[in-house]
Amino acid sequence: MSKIKIKYSLIWICISCIMVLMILHLIVQQTKFGIPFVQGYHCDVHFAAPHSLPKVALLSFPGSGNTWARHLLELVSGIYTGSASHKKLLYEAGFLGQMDNGDSGRVIAVKTHRYQPNMSQRYHAIIFLIRNPYGAISAEYNRQHSGKTSFEPWSEEMVGREEFAVSIRTLLKSWSTLALKTLSNYTERPLLVVHYEDLVDHTAEQMHTILRFLNVTVKEDRFLCLKMSSEGEFHRDMPTDERRRQHDILKSLGLDFERRIKYASSLLIARGFPPVHPF
Repeated sequence: MSKIKIKYSLIWICISCIMVLMILHLIVQQTKFGIPFVQGYHCDVHFAAPHSLPKVALLSFPGSGNTWARHLLELVSGIYTGSASHKKLLYEAGFLGQMDNGDSGRVIAVKTHRYQPNMSQRYHAIIFLIRNPYGAISAEYNRQHSGKTSFEPWSEEMVGREEFAVSIRTLLKSWSTLALKTLSNYTERPLLVVHYEDLVDHTAEQMHTILRFLNVTVKEDRFLCLKMSSEGEFHRDMPTDERRRQHDILKSLGLDFERRIKYASSLLIARGFPPVHPF
């Protein structure tokens, strides 16, 4: 073999090694952010072109799975979601649209937990993610006291304190108020209600519904991405026994959970949506 052939062979080997290293680096980076590779199809997520998308709110009471829904929406659409609040924790976890409030027109939806008087002017549409208040309030209380993705069993000492009942009463009122304002006041622009429980049980079907509402078409390959990485980093998983125990504790407080659920259900039905799911 001539020296020239040896030289070009070595160059080709070096180029091949560099390409392999680049691919491995990309896989490591995407795995870090929870973005999988599916059968040779890269489930990348990117920003849309500036001012190409309407500003759509992904609205929910805290503890209703908003961050998880964002993860699902980014996987199937390939477009980042934004946020009305700029929490660095979520940005560092891979939600790179976290610092975008939607005015840029580059994100597919904007996370928010607040219904404001001028929502019709702020947003072209709302996706309202609603969860049974027993589950939502339990999740939000755990988040406030244990962190974003963890929880601690409720001790008898904790639930016996007056401040526990006060906190739960405040959260229940906030849950009810958000449902009332959204379903009664947001009437001039498109509204889609997504039940958290349906998102858990029928994830792909619900994501198809959301994409149709957003008028976004994607290749079916994106749903393979969803299948491979549906959980994400912020979807809490509480043991069934503890979930039931926390429900029973909330019910024992004598608050008006059932009345508020019934009223919210009547508003949902009046707008053509299913009632609040039973716990």
